Amino acid sequence: MYPRFNDLVDCFDANSIKIGLVTNGLLLHKVPKETLDKMSWCRISNHDQRSFSKIYSKHLSDVVTASSGVDWALS
Repeated sequence: MYPRFNDLVDCFDANSIKIGLVTNGLLLHKVPKETLDKMSWCRISNHDQRSFSKIYSKHLSDVVTASSGVDWALS
C-alpha cells in the first residue's frame, strides 16, 4: 500500500474530489475508518477464492460494516 495513502485521501477530500478505490482488499483493515469514510465507493476484487474467503472472514466484514456510508462491491 502507498505509504501516504491517508494523506492523499485527505488532500482529495479537502478539495472536494470524490474518491473511489479498486483493491484486492488485503490491507483494508489497516486503513483508518476516518479515511475509508471519505470514499464514495470501493470495489474489492480477488481471483483467488481461498484467500478471499480467509481474508473476508478475518477482516473485511468488519471494515465494510464499520464504513457503511461507502458504496461497497465485491467480486
